[in-house]
Amino acid sequence: METAQIPRHPDDVDLTWEQVHDALAALAGSRVAVRVVERGNPEILLAAFQGDLGAVDHAKPPALFWPVRLSEDAGVHFEHDRDHVEAFGFYLHPDRFQGGVGRAGSTVLAITQGPAVINIRRS
Repeated sequence: METAQIPRHPDDVDLTWEQVHDALAALAGSRVAVRVVERGNPEILLAAFQGDLGAVDHAKPPALFWPVRLSEDAGVHFEHDRDHVEAFGFYLHPDRFQGGVGRAGSTVLAITQGPAVINIRRS
């Protein structure tokens, strides 16, 4: 399978690592929808979820973790494994970051990381 580039839209703005961080910080506290897709032709959806975007967590450097608190009405229930469930959200790794694109005033972000694209949009 061939790795595909992010489809471009007329008003897309290319974003650096720092600008992606700033755009996500501006969305913190907002309800967001997150889609993770494998870049390919066609793209393959890997994960999708929505909830409230939390503030960045620096607990596992150099990666940045952006928690997403799932909605109560999402109908998602997980059983605890010895009182531990992996936190919901997404990680950004500086060594895997290949670029970001802001759309609609950066309220929609497309972040390329390795073979995946993480799309975050205000919902």
